[in-house]
Amino acid sequence: MKPNLLKSISMAAVVSSALLISACSSDDDDDMMVVEMPVPVDVSYSITVTNLTYSQPFSPISIVLHDDGQLWQIGESASVALEKLAESGDNSELFTQSVVTASMAGAGILMPGQSETVSITIEDNTTSLLSLATMLVNTNDAFTGLNSIPLADLGVGDSWSKMVGAYDAGTEANSESAGTMLWTC
Repeated sequence: MKPNLLKSISMAAVVSSALLISACSSDDDDDMMVVEMPVPVDVSYSITVTNLTYSQPFSPISIVLHDDGQLWQIGESASVALEKLAESGDNSELFTQSVVTASMAGAGILMPGQSETVSITIEDNTTSLLSLATMLVNTNDAFTGLNSIPLADLGVGDSWSKMVGAYDAGTEANSESAGTMLWTC
């Protein structure tokens, strides 16, 4: 019985040695494995905004892509960036928020009945959130837009449409007098 036990131990040692030897390499690292990085892919979205109001011009359309967060929350105070957009149409602070990964502005005032298509491109990101905002020009602090729409399920060639309402930024009293508005039609 002892010879079999010794034979089993010897076989185990030989098998272990073979595994140990096969795990070793005689390569002296002259041939480095090169891993090619994937080429970044640009992802582009075309957003068409149509002003369906009767007599309400829109400030230049402001489009941002971001990874998290929301541009506004109903019932919450407007951010300084949103306040500036809603009161004067100034989108500069909206575009520089830390969550923004890409931004684009429309060409100019969008009059009632007009449409404008704005394209925005981001590199290697198909999970962005889309937000869009524009000032309702004939008001003192109203705006309209889309807030944090997920784009992950939107495939190549897909499209969708959405009607949006108007929001009050709540940053100024609503007198609606001509002196409190940017300009009137």
